[in-house]
Amino acid sequence: MNLKNKVIIFIVLLLLACPIFAYSTSGEGFVAAGGRIASDFYSSLSSLGDGMVNLPILSVTADSVPPSISYIKFDGRGIINNDYVSPNVTITAKITDNSSGVDASKSTLAVDSQSMGFSSLTYGTSFVGGILTYKTNFTNGTHTLKIIAYDVAGNSVSSETITFKVEAGEAKLSTPVLCYKNPFNPGLGESTNITYMLNDNADINIYIYNLVGQLIKKISCASGSEGGHSGYNQVPWDGYSDSKELAGNDVYLIRVVSGGRVLGKCKIAVLK
Repeated sequence: MNLKNKVIIFIVLLLLACPIFAYSTSGEGFVAAGGRIASDFYSSLSSLGDGMVNLPILSVTADSVPPSISYIKFDGRGIINNDYVSPNVTITAKITDNSSGVDASKSTLAVDSQSMGFSSLTYGTSFVGGILTYKTNFTNGTHTLKIIAYDVAGNSVSSETITFKVEAGEAKLSTPVLCYKNPFNPGLGESTNITYMLNDNADINIYIYNLVGQLIKKISCASGSEGGHSGYNQVPWDGYSDSKELAGNDVYLIRVVSGGRVLGKCKIAVLK
């Protein structure tokens, strides 16, 4: 039997006898699960003679990149600090790690003063497929949320602390009704956005009148939809009336109404 065949047989027998090598951080390099160091393996091979083919040097790149936290949403929408949310809001976030993977046993979700590990989430909350889901019934008041994610290698990252408010009950606006662009030119295809901050989900109607009090446009927004959800709302108007006529140059009065009550109002100008 020639040297090459002896080497091949020796490698096969050694691999069958030893578990897969793992990297040791103690400075020993690659170590088999049975405790033998990989360098012994290479020494054994080199003792077979000068005819042995040189083996490539293995290198290890340590995982130093932390996980990423993105797409933090409240009922599917992004919010800003001190925004209003519904008391039964569902909070979601995407948490990924492309190297060693997210360590759910160490990663935590902190809501107010309560910290919960990803692996212990229950009752409609979970961490599955990189998506963190948290759902509960918040009481009225100010609340905070923060996410701290670890990967298996021990790297960590934390989100900024998000502050949000819950004020369930009769619908009201926490900011004035504003429009932009104002004025706008629907004749050039421009539209304006009617914006306001709502304390809770509610059915909203937006009425647009001309200066002589004639209703030219009604926009209805169902509770929970854009225009009728807690927090910041933005409702577009393209300048057309309910009869499909383009609004002429004039100032128009806007009323935001819920349950027969006017919550807020503003003026918008059409200038062509």
